[in-house]
Amino acid sequence: MSNTVPADLPRMFRPEPKLSAVPTQPTGRDREALETKAAQASVDAQFPLAAQLVAEPAPRSWSFVDRRTGFRHEVTCLPGCVVSHEREIALGVVAEDVWCMTAETDDVWLPVSTGGKPADEVRLLAASIRQDPFDTNLAKRVPHAAVEVMEDSFIEPLDPDGLATVILGLEAQLKQMRAVHAQLVELRAQNRVEL
Repeated sequence: MSNTVPADLPRMFRPEPKLSAVPTQPTGRDREALETKAAQASVDAQFPLAAQLVAEPAPRSWSFVDRRTGFRHEVTCLPGCVVSHEREIALGVVAEDVWCMTAETDDVWLPVSTGGKPADEVRLLAASIRQDPFDTNLAKRVPHAAVEVMEDSFIEPLDPDGLATVILGLEAQLKQMRAVHAQLVELRAQNRVEL
């Protein structure tokens, strides 16, 4: 029997071409990840109740009374929400003031001087995911990114493409700042002054 495929065989019955790639050995990290995954699957199969207990917690659900309308609203938090919502539950709020947020990135505080005044420590470039389920801006009702450029100054709501655009812009600025840094180091080395 021949290993060739007849030319008149319909395309749907033709075998897919073989990939012409060289097989590689998994790295230590890949092997470790596979072993960890297999061990976890084995433990989960042997102890299904324990697997349920340590699984990701389900998003919290809660309700509040809208102070403006008097209606009770049911809310399911964004997965990973770090807002306690105790105030909303206890006192009731206007629906548009309800929001969920994931943990922010680590804080970076730098001295910033404005208008010739002495420098104040200001938080720069924090990012989180937010959702404002009752906001009048429909883009804020779905999960979106919020980038705090400088303390209390935000770029939001950002969809994934918008956040990618911000990241690319910051990367371009960072590249330029690295070039300025290299130039500064070189100029300082050339004109070193003893104080």
